[in-house]
Amino acid sequence: MDREEIKRIIPYKEPFLFVDKVEELGEKTIIGYYQTHKDDYYFKGHFVDFPIMPGSLIVEALGQIATILLRKKLGENHFSKHFLAYNIRGVQFRKPIFPGEKVTLRAEVLGFYDAPPGSEAEKFAHILGQAFGGDELKCEARFSIAVVDKKKFTKSSPFQIQKNTMLILSQKEVKKILPLSQIKEVIRVVEEAFADYAQNKVQMPPKSYLYFKEVEGDLRIMPAFSSRLKMAGTKIVNVHPLNPLREGLPTVMATIILNNPQNGLPVALMDGTYITGLRTGAGGAVAVKYLARENASTLGVVGAGEQAFYQIMAITQVREIKEIVVFDIKKEAIEKLRSLLAKENIEIKDAPLEEVVKKDIVVTATPSRKPIIKREWILPGTHINAIGADAEGKEELDPQILKEGKIVIDDWAQATHSGEINVPLKKGMITEADIYASLGEVIIGKKKGRENEEEITIFDSTGLAIQDLYTATLVYQKAKEKEEGREIKLLE
Repeated sequence: MDREEIKRIIPYKEPFLFVDKVEELGEKTIIGYYQTHKDDYYFKGHFVDFPIMPGSLIVEALGQIATILLRKKLGENHFSKHFLAYNIRGVQFRKPIFPGEKVTLRAEVLGFYDAPPGSEAEKFAHILGQAFGGDELKCEARFSIAVVDKKKFTKSSPFQIQKNTMLILSQKEVKKILPLSQIKEVIRVVEEAFADYAQNKVQMPPKSYLYFKEVEGDLRIMPAFSSRLKMAGTKIVNVHPLNPLREGLPTVMATIILNNPQNGLPVALMDGTYITGLRTGAGGAVAVKYLARENASTLGVVGAGEQAFYQIMAITQVREIKEIVVFDIKKEAIEKLRSLLAKENIEIKDAPLEEVVKKDIVVTATPSRKPIIKREWILPGTHINAIGADAEGKEELDPQILKEGKIVIDDWAQATHSGEINVPLKKGMITEADIYASLGEVIIGKKKGRENEEEITIFDSTGLAIQDLYTATLVYQKAKEKEEGREIKLLE
């Protein structure tokens, strides 16, 4: 095979696009995914258990990804007009491949073309080895692989979505698919959600509210779309603080619907109550990861409701917590929390409010509409997760804590409307200049997190639709892999 033949079979293309058509090379379809520093790419092909030969469409897709990697590794100048071709020699996917397994690709550079004699490109080509000879540069890429039934595969999505059907998942099924023992995965995807939001890779309008003042409750509608996940979703969630006493129902109940953005098809309807607890706890853990002291070892929790449980479960994944102290005006709430945590081998103590907030990390998770945490109680170096303020008029912290501390919010529109900062901001006790950053900006390095051991940091958590979307998408993927849930046909 000569140089021109290689150029004909494996043409150089920019930018990379995923392959629309695939060859019938095997019984299973694979979906590959690769993310560069600024773009997202997918390729589609067929799983085989033998080396894929040069010239096949799957090789072209893999080779184009290799080109991106090599560009990044070696620099744009070496590739402007001189890159000849790539070859995939003996690419093999390890067998068997399981859903979610990582697969390694090794790309070998063969040489360059249009390299003027004496040019830098020619020198570089010599270093790499001319086509068909010499040492070859090798580069690796790792892919998440989903093995799916070829009959169920469609081009409309990077996931295995059947046309005109919607997957139904109950809370019991969601808990089976994503048990509490896997909360680290939720922390991971929630961190990705905040980072993507900071990089404008998601659409997320502020949540909308319906207020039911006569029963002291509200209903919230929270839509979001991720260009990276290629998934859209909406959560409908209520907050009725009197439900446990009056109705025997949870304070918070939620439902999440996922839509395929390519055609708008609803692809999943699932319980969102459990997901709301998980993702809120995960958001608190991400904030602790970036804002609390590295040696933080004590945790104080104000409010012993359901969110206290998830905050404790998540925070203990990112810091080595040696002591947990809880305060609630209802002793029975503390005992219920104690019992739940005992099943997870976590011990808690109860103490007066003033003692509870004198810890390295403090979580406030109450429905209070007036400050309950005094400035003089907070020690230097404390990090606070302010979780409770999630509607207009709610607040838990002395505004002086906000004035003197470093405030990190999840989202400006939501925080100013219904977060911990909403009341003091409206009253002029703090200003926009007092808001340091969003959590996403800290995660991607646009703003620094904790800068010294003495500063007080506050994370104002209102709860974002992207946290629900990324967690629900994780549940959806796992459900499809494990064949959990029930499919219903929506359209005739």
